[in-house]
Amino acid sequence: MLLMGFMDNLYIILLLRISQGFMGGVSTIGLILISSVSSRDRLHKDMSHFQMAMNIGQLLGPPAGAYIAALLGYQYPFILSFLVVSVILIFCHRHVADVPPRPGKLLQGPLPKQGILVGWVLSFVATVHLTFLPSILPHILEDFRLTGKEALNTAGTIMMAYTAAAIPGNYLVSSLGAKIVAQ
Repeated sequence: MLLMGFMDNLYIILLLRISQGFMGGVSTIGLILISSVSSRDRLHKDMSHFQMAMNIGQLLGPPAGAYIAALLGYQYPFILSFLVVSVILIFCHRHVADVPPRPGKLLQGPLPKQGILVGWVLSFVATVHLTFLPSILPHILEDFRLTGKEALNTAGTIMMAYTAAAIPGNYLVSSLGAKIVAQ
């Protein structure tokens, strides 16, 4: 992350971003930690809070980074991100206990291929939606007679509204899930 702020070659930035993606998995690790420390009756609420925190970060991170870049320069959002991630890494190293493996029931018989395929397709569509849509949305908005900066600003507003709407959506789904499970 720190190196990305000092590169001027697009291909190197792409390689750094790909390597950052390979080292990612924060949401998966967070879900594993939450599921291991949460009681059964708090699990849905804790998962919802985690998802809301992820959404808030996705909502506030890009405009904060753009503001810092406009105010201080291109490198500073990367330096700040590196420092924040480093502090979190040190905190987790010192205070988060390892999750011991749980003996689980082995699935008898073959894996349900239809369920795996549906899960994979849903994950793929969501990933494409969240990563590809922001890049093409300004072009889609040209059909609505929005061009240039106006299209870019409108696309950013749409993506921020989408993320902001996901926060109460997570809360509502979590609350409904608790009621459904209780029945």
